[in-house]
Amino acid sequence: MLPLAAQVPAPPPLPESPVDANRIASQVVPLIGAAVALMIGVIAFKALVESPIGQAIAERIRTHAGRVGRSSIDGGGGGERVVGLEQDVAQLRREVAELAERLDFAERMLADRRQPQLRAGEPSGHHG
Repeated sequence: MLPLAAQVPAPPPLPESPVDANRIASQVVPLIGAAVALMIGVIAFKALVESPIGQAIAERIRTHAGRVGRSSIDGGGGGERVVGLEQDVAQLRREVAELAERLDFAERMLADRRQPQLRAGEPSGHHG
């Protein structure tokens, strides 16, 4: 008689996995490295911006941009153009304030007209 282990058939061999772990690792590791490098770069940039050196660079950019902006607005004609533009802005602000008052008045008038039409205890929009 044969021993019991010899009578049981051997299990079929496992199929080869279509996923190659080495190939996946070779593609994922550079991505992880790039993400870590990006995070380090962002942290370093944030530290530079918040440092006194970064603030000095920002101030230099602001003052330079301010000089360029003023010279293009002035057009070489001094501050007269700027004063005129400031007066125009002030006039526009007055007109916008007046329009806002008129709109508010019109809304109140419409609300006052609608009140008598509403019946007590009846929600708005349901007449009848």
